[in-house]
Amino acid sequence: MLPDGRYVAVLDRFEGERAVLLVEDGGTVLDEFAVRTRRLPADSRQNAVFRVTVRNGHLVSARPDPEASERRLAEAQDRFDRLAERPPDESDEDA
Repeated sequence: MLPDGRYVAVLDRFEGERAVLLVEDGGTVLDEFAVRTRRLPADSRQNAVFRVTVRNGHLVSARPDPEASERRLAEAQDRFDRLAERPPDESDEDA
């Protein structure tokens, strides 16, 4: 059980009527909470970042963090772009 406090959580996936939030600390997943999707803002999407409060082992609030969400989206796109680059062909080196 997580100690009471404030954390960063990432919306990982939807399972039926529930959204699964992964609670993180420095990129390490500490716990996960499945919450009813109606408890989250209507515009929540996968990989959305939230500031959450945990009390007595329960998630008591989840507030979107748009700046962190955009930063993570940009970082993921950058990683994808780097992975999508064509590696140098050996024949290119001979030219």
